[in-house]
Amino acid sequence: MEKRFLVLLLFLSLLGCSPSFVIPSETPATLPVKTQTVTALPSKTKAPSTFTPTVFPLLQTSGPYFSFFRQVGEEYQFVMMDANGQGRKTIAIPRNVTDSLLNIPVDLDIIRVSPDGEWLAYYTGSAGFPELIQPEKDFDLTLNLYNFITGEFRIVTQLLSEDYPDNFSEAANRLNDPFITGVMLYGAFINGITRSLAWSPDGRFISFAGQMDGLSSDLYVYEIETESIRRLSSENQQIQSLEWSPDGKWILYSSAYEVGMGMKFDIFVASIDDDFKYLSTSSSIFWMWLDKNSFILHDTENVVGDYGFRLVNIATGKTSEIWGGPVIKYGLNTETRKFLFATHLFSHSPSLTLDPDPDFVPGLYLMDLDTFSIENIKYPTETGLHPSSFIDEFNPNGNLFVVTSNDGRINPYLISDTGELTVLSLNGVQRIVSSPDSNLWIAISDSALDIYSTNNTLINTVHLPFQDAPTAFFVWRPDSAGIFIVNEFTLYYLDIFSGEIILIEPEFVRSLFSAGVRWFSEE
Repeated sequence: MEKRFLVLLLFLSLLGCSPSFVIPSETPATLPVKTQTVTALPSKTKAPSTFTPTVFPLLQTSGPYFSFFRQVGEEYQFVMMDANGQGRKTIAIPRNVTDSLLNIPVDLDIIRVSPDGEWLAYYTGSAGFPELIQPEKDFDLTLNLYNFITGEFRIVTQLLSEDYPDNFSEAANRLNDPFITGVMLYGAFINGITRSLAWSPDGRFISFAGQMDGLSSDLYVYEIETESIRRLSSENQQIQSLEWSPDGKWILYSSAYEVGMGMKFDIFVASIDDDFKYLSTSSSIFWMWLDKNSFILHDTENVVGDYGFRLVNIATGKTSEIWGGPVIKYGLNTETRKFLFATHLFSHSPSLTLDPDPDFVPGLYLMDLDTFSIENIKYPTETGLHPSSFIDEFNPNGNLFVVTSNDGRINPYLISDTGELTVLSLNGVQRIVSSPDSNLWIAISDSALDIYSTNNTLINTVHLPFQDAPTAFFVWRPDSAGIFIVNEFTLYYLDIFSGEIILIEPEFVRSLFSAGVRWFSEE
């Protein structure tokens, strides 16, 4: 699930009073593959168009707007586009802002723009490098804001203490742990300080990591209207990442003493009302929101991959195990509260050195996250799920997920809410995605899209101007009438019903940490 990005954001009312759940050792019941086949209609092909940059008029609607950064010569611009890909507004970013950024693909990230598209948060200055502590240098890492509408500049705060970086040696001495050094703490600080920044969903606050008041980086929140700063945490570790809950009540963040292979993160949560608690420890900081108060967390190892999936309830602090063993692919349907995952190794074994469970059946597993009931869905191939397969949320006709293979040798399979598999007779299709309103779905082959209605009627076939389409990033319009397509550093807009493709941007600025595109509310 890629994710994430355009805001995968989302309690378990039963979980707070339920005992911690662990998958039983006995093998779950196996559901058969449904024999009914959904046969697609023949495609009506069109010759690919010649794509040239499009001249766009000014904005023609009141939003929502599809936005990104672009570069024209030496100038960087913030772009807001109408949902139909027609009108656009381009705002030049002052050179003193872009010239102050140390690394454009990292520092000029669309996720650093406020939800209303008005403010850009960015860092200036430096905190040094983690190779060694450099006490002889002046450090001046600072958090700033720039207003796209008014042109206002704000210095939010300097992020370093007066005795930086000598305080890392002091912090290590206080910990009195021979395995934790000042250089180690310094490296963890540098790794997380400029990655740990997030706007609240309503745009009133911006949360960030800073070291102004202590020996480690802590969680702070800045209120835009009052220009006030509050400190929300105080731990010994260095903050590595943070994110707001979908309702804006909680700030979820991870902290660590060191970075590198085998590192562990402590996961905490804080609220602007001064509620604070420790939640879990994990070797991964990738989580999936289920609703406003709960999320799925997992561990990861280089050999095994992802394993140890568990459901965390923020309100109660309770953690319930979902699956103890390795998982190669997974998908989450937040609307139906169902979790689908594929495993090729035995359950409850994060290490390959442990003896396998002789009763374990590999394959697909479907779990109801309200009841924790689980069913094994026998996958209809001897080799199991291909490593490059996709598991995508799928809504039409009561189906929850679709499993497609990126090697093009198997047909896609739909997973229903009862755990049945239905094969789609679509040879060469490597991925399927459905629309936000569940009225459309798209079958993606190497360089073409077949667009279907929910009754499996072919609406249109569109040839794309690039190969390897399944690896592209598809961003639906909120009304499902079109799709923006991100292919490496190129943007296209596809009108679903006419099949017309518009070249939006031949060279946009794509961040290292996101797809570089985002929807914004009204201007």
